Amino acid sequence: MNKKISIEEKRATQFQKLQVFTEIYGEDIYQDIIKILWDHDPIRLHSSPRKHEYEPEARTITPRLLEASYEQELHKIIYEEFVRWFGSSVQSEDDYIKIAHDIWQTWQFRKSQRSL
Repeated sequence: MNKKISIEEKRATQFQKLQVFTEIYGEDIYQDIIKILWDHDPIRLHSSPRKHEYEPEARTITPRLLEASYEQELHKIIYEEFVRWFGSSVQSEDDYIKIAHDIWQTWQFRKSQRSL
């Protein structure tokens, strides 16, 4: 029997995954992802005065960095998350290539800093 998960339970799970991730890798990558998403603004949220409008998406993308072995996998993950969050209002998948590249480069840099 499949139990339907409430929005509150999903959010709690997202926060738990992010918390575990940031305990290991630090908070900086999460903040970096928020900034990268804001800078690219794929959903055109700049009309909002809040620079943290992309926190929910960053919260679900950040722990999934561990699923990506290379940049193209991360691109797929980012696009999946935006489709999950925004449905049919997302841009074409190609519009997320540069976002994936910037997040991937930042992630590689952050990992290298942790190993020093």
